[in-house]
Amino acid sequence: MVLAEIQAKQSKQSDIIQTLSEALTFYTAVANDFEVQINFRLKPWLEAALQQAQQGQLDKIQAYQFAY
Repeated sequence: MVLAEIQAKQSKQSDIIQTLSEALTFYTAVANDFEVQINFRLKPWLEAALQQAQQGQLDKIQAYQFAY
């Protein structure tokens, strides 16, 4: 997530798409892990960010805050 945001700030569209595609593949592999299950925002964020990257909307890709 943070890497995708950094790549977006650097306008590295193809890198973002690769990073997010790999993240979604990994997410699928670990989806049953407890820590993944309680983070209900992660998969929708990854999917939305990938769509934004594919559409060239790099300015919209921003990691959400994990803790306050």
